[in-house]
Amino acid sequence: KLVTFDVDMSRGTILLSFNEVVDALTANLSLVTLQRSANGRGSFHDLRGGSASSTEGERFTATLLNTDVNVIKTITDLLTSTSDSFIRIPSAFIKDMQGNAIEAVSFSNAIPARSFTTDTTEPTIVSYEL
Repeated sequence: KLVTFDVDMSRGTILLSFNEVVDALTANLSLVTLQRSANGRGSFHDLRGGSASSTEGERFTATLLNTDVNVIKTITDLLTSTSDSFIRIPSAFIKDMQGNAIEAVSFSNAIPARSFTTDTTEPTIVSYEL
């Protein structure tokens, strides 16, 4: 069962904490939805993917795709603080170490972010044309 999650928009990561050891290699981040409220009302974003940074344990950090981070940053009332950062996941999102599915978190009972780190990274030019 997902217990808490933390958001770091500077790094484009979310830290997920479960009540038992999970196999991070089975995580399918494209099944995650980040939403504005606990009851599913308002803005949301379905992740397109990402990667897990560890292979097992009760916690792991998920690195979001740059595409997802950039889309989220354009939604002005989503993932700007703990008050508008909630997560929902289906049972197929990840498995425990015995291959069991986890308990789903529904759109109407989403889990709030425990902590939130604002994006403080200044933009840089990555390319230009003359």
